[in-house]
Amino acid sequence: MRVAAERGAGGGIVTLLDVSHLPFIALTQGEGDLDIPVHELRVRDDGWLAYRAETAFDRCPGMDVLLARTTGSTPSGAVNGGALSPYRQSHCMVERRCQGCGRPAARGPRGVLFVLAATRRDGRPSGKAGFTDMPPSCARCALSHCPVLDKQGRHTVWAREADVSAVYGHVLLPPSAAPGLPISDERLVFLDDEKTLSATVATRFACDLQAVTDADEEEIRAMADASARTGHEGNTSTTAPGRTEMSMFAGARPGRACDPKRRLR
Repeated sequence: MRVAAERGAGGGIVTLLDVSHLPFIALTQGEGDLDIPVHELRVRDDGWLAYRAETAFDRCPGMDVLLARTTGSTPSGAVNGGALSPYRQSHCMVERRCQGCGRPAARGPRGVLFVLAATRRDGRPSGKAGFTDMPPSCARCALSHCPVLDKQGRHTVWAREADVSAVYGHVLLPPSAAPGLPISDERLVFLDDEKTLSATVATRFACDLQAVTDADEEEIRAMADASARTGHEGNTSTTAPGRTEMSMFAGARPGRACDPKRRLR
């Protein structure tokens, strides 16, 4: 998979990517594993955690939330189905883009399309509503075979509401302490808990799915066929075959930016 960042109109960061790679949110061999380099952390004047030398990929686009890094930096090689890219996952979650290819997710009268695991890792049935760390999906990727979903089965649903309202991450204890103190086990931190969030290094974002209805497979297949013919998912901006242009930071103010809760309509 090729990912290249460049400066877009208005100074925003634009990423061009080869979307033939599936799944888009998974880490690759070239990126290695998740990493939280505690020795590189500092506390900003406003009390939020920061890296000493930050890049455009260290925070969710347009938000203060600090993201975990990876041991490698180049997306390449086979995918690691057991770990997600904090940057790509958070971008897809907040911007309603497909977890499989990075293009805009499918939308319909009943909301936005999500593909969820039908069973938990311990084998228990998984619900269709409530918190999920899986971003939405386009129609084409909803019909594809994800290695994780091949084992756990899948629920394909429409969600009329999906507030991005929390992150999974590690909190430096206590929240007001200087970096270097122990980091908590991964936990769910709500975006409105600013004190805890300011001391959190997030691994992925979570949204709360409500007003959920089952998606009809034939309807999704028809949408996928139409998308293949037209080359877009309804509101996709395609710059070349197999490549999507994603405006990541255009218009966003550094630091405090967008409302952390966005509701699907």
